[in-house]
Amino acid sequence: CIIHTDDVQSFCTTAEIGAAIAHKFDERFKISMVDSSEMLGVLRERSVDEKTGVTTVRLTQPGFIEDLHKQYAAHIPKRVPTTPFPEKEFLSLSDSDGNRIEPPADEVREVFALGYQSVVGALLWAQRNTAPQIAFV
Repeated sequence: CIIHTDDVQSFCTTAEIGAAIAHKFDERFKISMVDSSEMLGVLRERSVDEKTGVTTVRLTQPGFIEDLHKQYAAHIPKRVPTTPFPEKEFLSLSDSDGNRIEPPADEVREVFALGYQSVVGALLWAQRNTAPQIAFV
């Protein structure tokens, strides 16, 4: 059996426990200790509440979001969008009788060419995994 692990990060209740685990891993696998504040593009910020002693680890991916912004910068509107959606306006692919209206093929191609699905999927991934605050922007 061969197991390959690229990166491992652990959080322990005491430094001694962490050191003992790291020592066992080093004996077996010859590990390298590195600064773990950023690993695989994920920034880790550790804080300890002085009153309760509770340790919190915050994970973010600023590089991912910045790269995504650069990739789609040309398609980002220059004006600030307003919310909520205007009253009594609806987006629909149906006529008043409920029959489906097919959008023009060139419009569909244009939307797909912009990569709309890709950027929405990437933002959803980032929001779910490391940047929940973007759900409220």
